[in-house]
Amino acid sequence: MQMRQRLSLLGLFSAFLLIASACTAPTSPTGEGQPAAPDQPKPAAPDQPKPAAKTEPKYGGVLHTQKPEDPPSYNLYRETTVNTNNTMSSAYDQLVRFDRLQPDKIVPELAERWEVSPDGKTFTFSLVKGVKFHNGNPLTAADVKFTMESWVVSPLPKGERNPRLGAYTAIERVETPDDFTVKLHLKYPNPSLLDNLAQGWNPIYDREFIEQNGGTEVMQKQAMGTGPYKLKEHQRGVSVEMAKNPDYWVKGRPYLNGLKFFVIRDPNTYRAAVRTAQLHLGGGDKEYRSELAKEIAEGKYIVKRVGSYSMQVLGLNTTRPPLDDPRVRQAISLGIDRKEFIRLYYEGEADIGGYLAPSGKWKLPDEELLKLPGYGTDRAANQAKAKELLAQAGFPSGFKARLVTRSTQGYVDLAVVVQGLLQKIGIDAEVAPQEAAMAFETRQKGDFDMLPWTLVGSLDDPDHVYGQWYICNAGANFSRLCDKDLDALFEKQSQTLDPKERQKVVWEMEKKAVSNAGFVMLSWGWQQAGYWAFVKNYEPHPSIYNNWQMRDVWLDQ
Repeated sequence: MQMRQRLSLLGLFSAFLLIASACTAPTSPTGEGQPAAPDQPKPAAPDQPKPAAKTEPKYGGVLHTQKPEDPPSYNLYRETTVNTNNTMSSAYDQLVRFDRLQPDKIVPELAERWEVSPDGKTFTFSLVKGVKFHNGNPLTAADVKFTMESWVVSPLPKGERNPRLGAYTAIERVETPDDFTVKLHLKYPNPSLLDNLAQGWNPIYDREFIEQNGGTEVMQKQAMGTGPYKLKEHQRGVSVEMAKNPDYWVKGRPYLNGLKFFVIRDPNTYRAAVRTAQLHLGGGDKEYRSELAKEIAEGKYIVKRVGSYSMQVLGLNTTRPPLDDPRVRQAISLGIDRKEFIRLYYEGEADIGGYLAPSGKWKLPDEELLKLPGYGTDRAANQAKAKELLAQAGFPSGFKARLVTRSTQGYVDLAVVVQGLLQKIGIDAEVAPQEAAMAFETRQKGDFDMLPWTLVGSLDDPDHVYGQWYICNAGANFSRLCDKDLDALFEKQSQTLDPKERQKVVWEMEKKAVSNAGFVMLSWGWQQAGYWAFVKNYEPHPSIYNNWQMRDVWLDQ
């Protein structure tokens, strides 16, 4: 039986009852990305029949999709999990965002236009007039300034955090010359700024609402934005439902009456719900393509594949012996057979890479990657060197460790595969699953030895990736590894405007970071979106954190 194909008839029956009850039960509002479905290699997606002639968008209907867990909170700035990002994105607008149908293009949103000063150090955004928050408060530049000073511009107010803060270190201050103009003054020119602002983690919040409700913590429990949908109800363990904002500032949008995210943990139950079209958006991996082959051939079910920013890692707590010893960390990187991991976890359908996406423009050249610990093709030599390093560090017979991970099946499977690979170099690892909220807290406190996890970026950009996970003060650097030389390289590449020169610095940074092995990179997946053909105007983004606002999506039913 394949690692990720466990059948649960009881779970299947229970989830169908769950979906049925969720459609009627009245309620009131109350991690990192989940492991992706098995990813596919680079060949093109299955052939689809030619699309029918375009029809005019239709209004109405509720889009049904799935999340494996409840959002731990509603604050997009504080969280790192898709369970918050995907469910809450539709409640908000941003200054700019990636185009919904052309994912590589940045388009205006709350900022109807922007200008950049000749020296590249001042960005001036002109806001759309007449925009209102869900409570009727008008949007002004003061809301943008308050939002950015609360979660984007360092240092943040006491008690606030933003795991992606490292991507915004160039911002020095925010100025509001008038009610509809925002100026970002930078310490130095930053080629990544617009890309980082466009990612799906940058909503604009209502300053007055927050101040009248006791401060920024209210955003963890309430969703108050200007977006096309409002939070209608959240029934924990069952569903999150968003309802159409009838006063949305973009004329004629949204088309849908709402969105409904069903909480379904069991992968077999999830597949069954997609297969029977109870879920409209979801799936796309090998099992779906097999089970829905007829529907795919007939153009009733669509599968699209794009390069992904999703990666499986083994985070090592570098503040705890023996993982504070670089020899031990390099031994683990050498001992992990990445091809074997991909065979067991992804049935061979994923890629090997460094800290930057192998499908992206910043990737380290293959000939350089092969020189790094654990990436050489001689498996026997890698494991022999790993055991030699462990012996030098005082562990000739290995050591015991605890693998803390989330309790959803994909994460447990991930940990079990890592456990088996570590045994080959004498490391006796115990798998310790925890519910999502507890697992995130454990990760934040550093109360673990090793952490098998899935990280998902929003951008193929060094500022974003390293600023989130790998530099000393990165908000989600749960390895706690701090290398001042690496930070210097990070700052240098962030200020280098010439793309070719920046590429050289990024490659130097990659070689140093991967060799440090605070995170052992296991694999890189591919983003595969599956959805029924009656879902229109949906285009998957390489990041699962982008393009979840659903403003222009409609149902042809």
